[in-house]
Amino acid sequence: MDNESANRDATKTRRVAQYGNAASDAGKLRGAERLYKLASTLAPQWSVPWYNLGLLTKNTGRWEDSLIFNQRALSLNPGDEGACWNLGIAATAMHDWPEARRAWKHYGIDISDGVGEVMTAPVSACVRLNPRGSATDLCSVLPRIGR
Repeated sequence: MDNESANRDATKTRRVAQYGNAASDAGKLRGAERLYKLASTLAPQWSVPWYNLGLLTKNTGRWEDSLIFNQRALSLNPGDEGACWNLGIAATAMHDWPEARRAWKHYGIDISDGVGEVMTAPVSACVRLNPRGSATDLCSVLPRIGR
């Protein structure tokens, strides 16, 4: 394949992924998933569609799929913090403690070695309750606990 053909293919793949993003933003999740899968087929070594699949399946509670897609994204791009975070969430939701521990450590969270459930010291945090709407700052809503 010559450079011109490779560039056309890369442009086509990026466009397919962008259409997937637009479908996801419009709430057309099945269409977005099909487009991300097409992009991952067109460019299996490109981490972006794998990350997008991992994010979409995380946001819909499909933990096993999210774990697999985020593992793939991280294998292609070990510096992808979003895929690492999403992998940690999926593994934790599945109670896959060894994978959760690996993901959280890779992300940079100080977690002790060990087996079983991943535990950390309690922390204060703000949580976004509605990812499709405006963010809600729980720090201003909830009383300070333990202070």
